[in-house]
Amino acid sequence: MIMNYLKIAIRNIRRNRLYSFINIAGLSVGIASFVLILSYVYNEMNFDSFHKDAADIYTIYSISKSPGNGSEGYLAVTPDPLPNALENDFSGLIKVARLFYSELWVAHGQEAFKEKVYGSDESFFDVFNFKLIEGRRRTVLDAPNSAVITEGFARKIFGTKDPVGKILKIDNKNFSVTGVLAEFPPNSSIRFNVLVTAPSRTNAAIVPDIYTPVDAAPWNSSGTHTFVSFAGGMTPHELQDDFPKLIARYMPEDARTGGLKFGLEPLMDLHFSTGFEYNMVPPVSPTFLFLLTTIAISILLISCVNFMNISVSRHSERAREIGMRKVLGAQRSQVMRQFLCESVLMSIVSLVFGIGLAEVFLNPFSDLTGTQVPLYPFYTFPNFLLVLGFGALLGIFAGSYPAFFLSAYRPVEAFVKQSGTRNRTTVRNILVVGQFVIAALLTTGVLIISKQIDFMKDHGLGFHPDNVVAVSMEDQENNGQGQIVDAFVNSVIENKSAAGITSVAVSENIPGDHFNNTFGVIPTGTGSGKPIPMVVSSMDENFMKTYGMELAEGRDFDPKYGSDKYEAVIINQSASRILGWKNPVGKELSYNGEHHTVIGVMRDINIASLRNAIQPMVYRYAWGSYERNFLSVRVEPSCVSDKLAFLRSDWKRFFPNSPFDYFFVKDKYSASYQPEEKIDTIIEAFSSLAIFLAGLGLFGLSSVRVTQRTKEIGVRKVLGATIPDILGLFAKESMLLVLAGNLIAAPIAWYAGHRWLEGFAYRTEVSPWIFVLTTVLTLALVLAAIGFQAIKAATANPVRALRYE
Repeated sequence: MIMNYLKIAIRNIRRNRLYSFINIAGLSVGIASFVLILSYVYNEMNFDSFHKDAADIYTIYSISKSPGNGSEGYLAVTPDPLPNALENDFSGLIKVARLFYSELWVAHGQEAFKEKVYGSDESFFDVFNFKLIEGRRRTVLDAPNSAVITEGFARKIFGTKDPVGKILKIDNKNFSVTGVLAEFPPNSSIRFNVLVTAPSRTNAAIVPDIYTPVDAAPWNSSGTHTFVSFAGGMTPHELQDDFPKLIARYMPEDARTGGLKFGLEPLMDLHFSTGFEYNMVPPVSPTFLFLLTTIAISILLISCVNFMNISVSRHSERAREIGMRKVLGAQRSQVMRQFLCESVLMSIVSLVFGIGLAEVFLNPFSDLTGTQVPLYPFYTFPNFLLVLGFGALLGIFAGSYPAFFLSAYRPVEAFVKQSGTRNRTTVRNILVVGQFVIAALLTTGVLIISKQIDFMKDHGLGFHPDNVVAVSMEDQENNGQGQIVDAFVNSVIENKSAAGITSVAVSENIPGDHFNNTFGVIPTGTGSGKPIPMVVSSMDENFMKTYGMELAEGRDFDPKYGSDKYEAVIINQSASRILGWKNPVGKELSYNGEHHTVIGVMRDINIASLRNAIQPMVYRYAWGSYERNFLSVRVEPSCVSDKLAFLRSDWKRFFPNSPFDYFFVKDKYSASYQPEEKIDTIIEAFSSLAIFLAGLGLFGLSSVRVTQRTKEIGVRKVLGATIPDILGLFAKESMLLVLAGNLIAAPIAWYAGHRWLEGFAYRTEVSPWIFVLTTVLTLALVLAAIGFQAIKAATANPVRALRYE
């Protein structure tokens, strides 16, 4: 019996090639999209789960209150002495690992690469169980100036040679390679190319001094990622209760800015911690994963709806077959099994093609997401059986309505008249409306995200980053080459006119980059000694001119005033408001035990993404080491390559052994929007796919309807109907259904769009034109889907349709 069902199913598939192709192609694309998206979501949801004691590993984060509105800010980093304090107080109860991050030049011989370099100590391998290919876990980071590199980086820099024992020059210091790590799993939050031991202050450019006694370490510095393993018996709740005592015991009063507190976050939740600043890798939003999963299910549903609609619409072609079967003694259950067998067969074929398509598009999909997505969850034997079962269930679901509906025909109805036309039309219309509700929601979502990204890029920043090139001098400053840095800067200034450079400035930070120096600022004479956390950075007298920044009041730094170098500061308008100063110029403040006088107020600028509100800022004069990390030059737009050649030549003259490291400030700032752009690209790609599948289904549906109404079209043409009349005949009903779908989707999309935009401090609005454009796009899709079939029918010779009547 089953073989007979299969034989008839194959015969029907071959006989109706167009509809079979539409159904199989639609299901295949739907399954491929579903598999790719679910593989990505599965990978994201299982970040860091490969560690042996992953459930017992937590990261410590810092919490501080905003002085403006009292809201709490969360940092993924902690004060540098915190790991020492934890080990002092809880030795034997917990294991502590610390990580410090930098991007540094790593050189071997004549080759140099800018790489992610992490600093830690031997405790790193006590907490994490990354696989070592070479080296012993307990000793690989024991010796000073040791380095562990990844397998891929070892191949890149050493080729096939054994890297252990080789010397790398990192930050102009020699490090010996003591171990090689296997490549990181694709779902690891911790990723680097080089891991170095951090035994002393000699590596200060890479890491702070982790061995300074805890009571003498600088609690104002916060650059340490601190991880704790509770495998020793202490519980996270117990440690959380002890944090206030630890702060009171070790942290100096002037370092307790904004009521600093600490919290614990499970390692396996770290990848979703979008509210933290200074994450090691960009986190992923759970809302985004939910949205992607919804899109995957929507694509699959659209594919199934296409199958149902075409099957139901072709009822008249199968009615006589069903009637004949029943006349010859077939039971309704047998007819149902026949239809389900056909749909399951199509589903299994589609499943095979779908997984094949997923494999073909795996690498492009990985490039799209920026993550190496593995399909391995689908290739284990138990999961393979689940996949087959899923294919069968999908076929039963897709073919359920046609099977139950068509099998209910009575023989007389099958041969005499069409039965249940109104019911069939109602069900078909509901399914089409549902498809276009999904299509309209996805289209509107893409437009809202794109509008917000464009808004952030075009929003007034308060400065002009275009045509500004920044040259990194951080390594040179940190390595005691301050006098040579002075000579290089002076050389650029002296030759700027001839080189086509309009302005030159020196600063500690660059807009779009991290401003990670936060101090507790105390306003003098306010009667309150409570520190207010503010970002402190450094700039020279040309910085504001170079970036096109403006003063609201007061004056800029001026070298002719000797006191500017040590005592003067410039604050921004946000700092002035938080300090409660209406006339800040001349007032005094202190931080880090130093007193300063305010000489000017800078108009607020967005130094980072518009996701966050403008921070209160204090600018000091850039003159000493660690305060002149960047040289910024504004160049004329013409022949930028010539200006870069001049800067590179001058750099090599003063620093012949150091790579010339530069970037365009506009590019650095734009990079802060990469997470939103990635989300927009992924959603846009799969939303377009969902809309295409909806159009494909409508194309198949219109083909069936044209076939069923061939004689009617012939009669209409004989009576004088034109091509637009025939096109309107088919377009009217479909366009009404699409309009209904857009009307249903509009309030849902409006609400969801407003909720998403609430996550941005500066945001656009959900404009009415977005819904108008969505409607126009979906109507255009309808016309494209049905137009070909309608025009083909309208231009056909009516004699061919009527000659047998």
